Amino acid sequence: MWLLLQSLEYWPEGLDDWAVTYEQRLATFLRMLEIEEQGGIQRRVLKSDQVLSTRMRESWESGAFWVNYAARKSWAFDAVFWNWLDKKFFGDDCGESLESRTKLLTSEEKIALEPFVERKLEEHKERRLEDWDN
Repeated sequence: MWLLLQSLEYWPEGLDDWAVTYEQRLATFLRMLEIEEQGGIQRRVLKSDQVLSTRMRESWESGAFWVNYAARKSWAFDAVFWNWLDKKFFGDDCGESLESRTKLLTSEEKIALEPFVERKLEEHKERRLEDWDN
């Protein structure tokens, strides 16, 4: 977030624009970081397995950046999942219907799905908070 000096959630142009702008700044930052890291390796103050630029690039390219963000900012999970993670991990051909999603499940998961949904609907009706102390 520090590359843009503004968090994704406060970016006025929205998630897609934030990601495009961030990726541009990240590329510039990583090029400079790699130059500094190479200098550190040559001066023997940094080992090649200690470079951060490789890990940062891999995190962005693999989608791990978004997984980590969604895990840290649970309120943003839906937006992050549907805008980035879904296509990254499940592809474009999956569709957004329940039927298209259930074909990703195993037979056992499909069998367990109905009772799970029923339980969640009942819990939603009750709207009861758990007593975490007991």
